[in-house]
Amino acid sequence: MIKVKVGKLKLTKFSISEAASFPGSMDIVFYKDIKNGLYRLRYADNLKRYPDPIESLHRAMCVSKYAPEVIEGEVIGENSDEVRIIAESDLYILQKNAEKFEFLDITTKNIRRGAE
Repeated sequence: MIKVKVGKLKLTKFSISEAASFPGSMDIVFYKDIKNGLYRLRYADNLKRYPDPIESLHRAMCVSKYAPEVIEGEVIGENSDEVRIIAESDLYILQKNAEKFEFLDITTKNIRRGAE
């Protein structure tokens, strides 16, 4: 059972990187809250459904294109790993504690942490 914590949250985008994932690349978007907590945007979805499955896939793979500079909305769900925010007609699912996030930088073959 997920505890629902209703409140407001304002996050500011500060870095976008690309990482190798699947054939092609997947965008990675980071946000900070007013207390400098770090979040990674996992999913952005317009709640008005698109009938075209290709458009839906494109939105899932290219989150930075649909990620605003500031997310300010209502927290509709929260657990120890993620937070869900509704802002106007969009739903954002963000990973908490994104400073622990690692991905492989294929240009140097090193593992990078967070939004280095």
